[in-house]
Amino acid sequence: ETQAVYWVMIAVLTGLYIFSTFDTMNRQKTTRLALERAQQKANLRMVELERLSRTDSLTGLMNRRAFDEIAQSMMNQHANKQGVTVFSIDLDGFKPINDSYGHDAGDAVLRTVADRLQKVADQDDWVARVGGDEFSVLTARVTSVTQAHQFAAQITALLADAIPYNQKLLNVGISIGIARQGPDANTPTELLSQADQAMYLAKQDRDTQVKIYNKAAFPVRPTPQDRLTLLDAMERGQILPHYQPKIHLDTGEIVGFEALSRWQHPTRGLLPPSQFLPLINELSLQGTFMIHAASLVLKDLAALVKDGLNPGHVSINMPEVTLATLVGRQELFALIEKYPNLLPFLTFEITEDVFFARSSEIIRTSINQFRQAGVRISLDDFGTGYASLQHLKELAFDELKLDTGFVRDLGIDPAAKVLIAGLLTMSKGLQVDLIAQGVETQGQRDMLQSMGCTYVQGYYFGAAMPFDETYLRLVTNTHSFRKDENLTLQPNRRAAV
Repeated sequence: ETQAVYWVMIAVLTGLYIFSTFDTMNRQKTTRLALERAQQKANLRMVELERLSRTDSLTGLMNRRAFDEIAQSMMNQHANKQGVTVFSIDLDGFKPINDSYGHDAGDAVLRTVADRLQKVADQDDWVARVGGDEFSVLTARVTSVTQAHQFAAQITALLADAIPYNQKLLNVGISIGIARQGPDANTPTELLSQADQAMYLAKQDRDTQVKIYNKAAFPVRPTPQDRLTLLDAMERGQILPHYQPKIHLDTGEIVGFEALSRWQHPTRGLLPPSQFLPLINELSLQGTFMIHAASLVLKDLAALVKDGLNPGHVSINMPEVTLATLVGRQELFALIEKYPNLLPFLTFEITEDVFFARSSEIIRTSINQFRQAGVRISLDDFGTGYASLQHLKELAFDELKLDTGFVRDLGIDPAAKVLIAGLLTMSKGLQVDLIAQGVETQGQRDMLQSMGCTYVQGYYFGAAMPFDETYLRLVTNTHSFRKDENLTLQPNRRAAV
């Protein structure tokens, strides 16, 4: 009996062992399958993430990263053949659609443009959205200037039709820049840079939408030495602010100035901004230059106020980079906080194109913060932009500067007088100062005065003057609050502060 029990226990234990073994094997198989499925899912997820990292989520096109990779591959493939051609396409008037109809409308425009570009592209061509409203098409089929223009014409024709949105028809223009692979364009970055340069030139040319990059037609790119030269000029005090007066038409008094930089070049003489500002922009020195210029203006204002002179409202032009970056905003705040007593005299002048930047919301925030701090805000070239009235609704301005084109056409184009009269009425209704700039003749002055314009600026009343001449003119200006009636101009007033 004992032996029988023993064998029963052996049988039971053996059965349990066999069952456990099979169960373990099944569990291992299940675990292995689960691991394999998890690995497959992970691989699929990685593939999806890679796809997403290379795809523009709004349009489904390639993004800039993927475009660069494809471009490099095609450039390598066709290096010994005809090479590849890239078309850079920028939408004109896209920002006003966002402003007027909302971002959903803007997204609808971008998706439609993407769809239409894919229709014009061949199966061996590549289309990408490389920026906010910028697209690129890469092709190896275009091998001549004639073919390039023909392909650009196809793109233009496809994008010319209005885009339907919520029972509306939205219209956008385009500018196209074209560049071909060559000795100066061996990388995607160089190729796209050339196409972008051509595209920006097309945007500036009213007679054509299309430009092909031609090295001889484009300015030589600045060098690191050019950067050092500009920084040295600022350090040595060669680039200084000059001041063009703003005048009260009824009294003839100076009510303020616009600060405009001049470069006293050691060999080329006095250079206007047009001779060095493009170089500053090209070298991305806008922020450095703005702080340099603003620092000098504030020192000049401090010298004037210390001597009991009233400079009125002095305008400093603000570049996009200062308003669109936290660092730029902080640097400028740190500067003006050193001169709290000068805030009533200080005006920041902006042009409407800063609102077309991708950082427009940050720019609006910066403008509001500076205004809350006590700085006046002026909108330059008013009346010519796409959405000037929209910006007046969104932001509070203290001053509007009428575009010089209106004043230039006074007495020539009857529409100019009508438009100026309307803008004057609007500015008075908004309780905002309006300054007519670009006044160069007695006739323009008289017409503006008869229309009720109060403030003017232009060569008729004086060009931009260096600080010492500005000081002397303020001494004799009735719009001053001189503490010392016998005050005389001292040499180099800048050195006193």
